[in-house]
Amino acid sequence: MSDISNGPGWWQANDGKWYPPESAPVQVPPAPQFASPQFSTPEVTTPEFPPPLGAPQFGAPSAPQFGAPAPQFGGAQFGGQPGFNAGGNQMIAPKSQGLAIAALVLGILGMLTGWLVFGLVFAVPALVFGGLALAKKQSKGMAIAGIVMGVIGIISAILIAAAVKTTVDAIDDGQLDGQLEETFNEIMDTLPEE
Repeated sequence: MSDISNGPGWWQANDGKWYPPESAPVQVPPAPQFASPQFSTPEVTTPEFPPPLGAPQFGAPSAPQFGAPAPQFGGAQFGGQPGFNAGGNQMIAPKSQGLAIAALVLGILGMLTGWLVFGLVFAVPALVFGGLALAKKQSKGMAIAGIVMGVIGIISAILIAAAVKTTVDAIDDGQLDGQLEETFNEIMDTLPEE
């Protein structure tokens, strides 16, 4: 140890003193530093296409004149979301389809249960709701489908009720007494005996 270097290989410690080469501390090479990978999001560009011929050109609205109504953007008139009006603070209510849907559902139920007399419970309201939906300019397709199926349900219920009444009247009059027994015997005779 010395206050000055005495030749090559001598090294200076933190205390400011010089030490001989044989007393040099073992130097461990530092661990390699690996850079963490840098991920970047590729830049996506969308091509600019010119507007189709005859398409309206939209830009910044011009300043309205005094007393002129504010321009209306969004909403159904510009293909925006129903119920949204960016030009003012008024909301445009979306068109309700409740009566048309009710007519369709009741028409389906009326048609499926029309062969039972209580199918009229569904078929008649299907006609009413379908007519109201058409009058309020709701979904025309659903309203007409509900009306058609309601009519089919009513017609089938009327035909089944008429057939049942005719059969019951014939049984009451005794017209079918012999026929039913003869038909039963014919069926039994055609079955193979065991």
